[in-house]
Amino acid sequence: MFSTRDLFQLILPLIVQQVLQITVNTVDSMMVASAGEAAVSGVSLVGTLDAILVIAFSSLVTGGTVAVSHALGEGNKSFGRECAKQLIYVSGGIALAIAVLVGLFRMPILNTLYGSAERSVLENANAYLGFMLISFPVLAVLSSGAAIFRTMGDTVTGLRLSILTNILNVIGNAIFIYGFHMGAAGAALSTLIARVVYAVIIIAMLHDRKRDIYIEKLLYYRPNMPVIKKMLRIGVPHGIESSMFQFGRLATQVLISAMGTAAIAANSVANTLANYMYLPASAIDNATITVVGRCYGANLPEEAKRYSRTLLLWVYICMWAISVVLFLFAKPIIGIYNLSAEGSRIALELTFFHCVVTSLVRPLAFSLPSIFKSTGDAKFTMVVSTLSMWIVRVGMSFVLAPESV
Repeated sequence: MFSTRDLFQLILPLIVQQVLQITVNTVDSMMVASAGEAAVSGVSLVGTLDAILVIAFSSLVTGGTVAVSHALGEGNKSFGRECAKQLIYVSGGIALAIAVLVGLFRMPILNTLYGSAERSVLENANAYLGFMLISFPVLAVLSSGAAIFRTMGDTVTGLRLSILTNILNVIGNAIFIYGFHMGAAGAALSTLIARVVYAVIIIAMLHDRKRDIYIEKLLYYRPNMPVIKKMLRIGVPHGIESSMFQFGRLATQVLISAMGTAAIAANSVANTLANYMYLPASAIDNATITVVGRCYGANLPEEAKRYSRTLLLWVYICMWAISVVLFLFAKPIIGIYNLSAEGSRIALELTFFHCVVTSLVRPLAFSLPSIFKSTGDAKFTMVVSTLSMWIVRVGMSFVLAPESV
């Protein structure tokens, strides 16, 4: 169903898009750093909470992607178009509900989670979170649109839009952070504007009836419960799995917030660098859902197995290559962030340790579950992920971390 060239044409734009996104996030951090460690730390604290909140609607995007892929594999394009429309409305509606609910209680939530952090850090976190919540429904719509294009094998469109909107994001950062001195809030406002532009363009493009999957009568919507249930069968377990991962990060973030501003900033920088290791792996994981999902929908199990082995091998090769490069150049890269001496030391230790461990286990822990999900089986990975997160990651953090503070 897919030649090697097809796979490269599907994956390479995703990798470039991920590199671009992480690079812009790094530039964001550097630009916010000009406002001081309190601003960087505030953005870092909200980053984990933001990821947890985004999971609810992004998990539906995964479920919708699988549903559309299966429909295309079966040759049922009309059902695929119905799945696409339901995906946009349901994910956007859930994102809006989350944004309103959390927005009403965002300061009490921040105080409960990070009350031990410095007041200036919490003020920056509150300002940043406010704008990010407004962008949630927009993010849900643009993520759904990009996922729909991926199922059709078109990743170039998403790359082009990503280039455009990330340029707008950097320009906005310069205006709001340096021009208006808005700090963390300026970075969030710039992100909001960029996301709105992306969402408007991609929805307009999805009205093109020449595509296999397109949206018609966008303003006319009627819930299709069979389609929604199909998405939820994959989206809910995936959401629980991802939520457990992020709740685990949040639990360790609460522990880190009590270690001081240097530790919070170091953890933020180390996480940013670690994200570069995930770039090709995340792109291949996204492609896996499309490739294996379409093979599964077309009832070609042997092809699905073959592509699964190939893509998993590619993940390992990419992870090891990037780990070596990051290991060699971590020190000068961390120096760019102008952290304190203590913060730089902690960030360097975290980066070295992460390079070794994640290159061994990340493909099996994250890429292999993508293969399961592409066939509609998300429950097994949910159980394994939940147990490993709370027993190993969170449990061992609270056992080991206090002695190292």
